[in-house]
Amino acid sequence: VEVVLLRPLPERSSEIDMSRPNLSFRPYLPPNAQLGNLRVKVGVFLNDRMEDVLPVSVEVRLFQTVVRAARPIDRGAVLDKDNVHVERVALTQRMDGSTADEMLGKKARRALAPGSLIQERDVDNGLAQDPILIRPRDSVRLVARKRGLTVIVSSAEALQAGRRGDTIQVRNTTSKKIITGRVVDQSEVEVAF
Repeated sequence: VEVVLLRPLPERSSEIDMSRPNLSFRPYLPPNAQLGNLRVKVGVFLNDRMEDVLPVSVEVRLFQTVVRAARPIDRGAVLDKDNVHVERVALTQRMDGSTADEMLGKKARRALAPGSLIQERDVDNGLAQDPILIRPRDSVRLVARKRGLTVIVSSAEALQAGRRGDTIQVRNTTSKKIITGRVVDQSEVEVAF
């Protein structure tokens, strides 16, 4: 939020030497303050000690970091550092506060023109998905690692589909035991022991 004086300070402020280096001003905005022109009180501080309180007319502006399309983005395209950029702008109304980090990796829900503001409603909620590496009935290898010891079971069957990092169920084909593990790649599932 930025507060800008619309008129010079009131006459009684002339008692304060405005050239002092440690002089600061703090506006007191009401809790329900709206954007735009407003009459507020401003505290005048010298070395963090309040010297005076002045009634002044100010303009309240809200600045927010926004994400914009850097070039045309097709519907379904993944947002990345090449097709979006971030800038700080004065807003006329409050908007959703998505950051670039929150937007990167998401898919555009509609085509976006260069320079258009990208908000949550413009992207799919989920991240663009990694490809499915393991499908049900795929033959996989179970790997368990603990303190330098690695145990490999080379005969297991996937019971669920999974992407890298997903937790899925697999069946040890020797013991018939069902185990939960994390997908590492297209043929390996890591299990805890």
